[in-house]
Amino acid sequence: MELINIEKGLKQLIVIKRNGRKVEFEGDKIAIAIKKAFDSVANDNYTEKDANKVYIAVLKELYDKYIIGNDSEETQRKIKIETIQDIIVNKLKSLKYLEVYESFIQYRENRKKIREAFEERKQYKFLGILDKLKIEENISKEKREGITPKSKIEKLRK
Repeated sequence: MELINIEKGLKQLIVIKRNGRKVEFEGDKIAIAIKKAFDSVANDNYTEKDANKVYIAVLKELYDKYIIGNDSEETQRKIKIETIQDIIVNKLKSLKYLEVYESFIQYRENRKKIREAFEERKQYKFLGILDKLKIEENISKEKREGITPKSKIEKLRK
């Protein structure tokens, strides 16, 4: 099957991002990721043809597994972004682009660490906001009940 027909067929795919958001399949993004992986290694022997070879192999596997091999009656098939990345990794390895394979794996691990750190930071920020709200809520409650800082001090002295 011609590449153009494979690309058209893959337009049926919906990609599920890590945050659960669903987006249309964009083959260009796969091509860019593969090109960046090749660019990340210091090997002048790799050419655009090598990146294209991997790109075509990835698209063919996606097409075979998720378009032809999918008996789902859904009008749009779904695939997780991690699955697409796994296929890229497998193709890099099976086509013997081991330097690029290693680089791509390292990139994924680094991005995962960044995402985890960012998520942890968001959680701490959220807890800080909750603490602030609780303090503000307590202050409002004390004002309604007529409790002042002076009355608190006097109560502690007793």
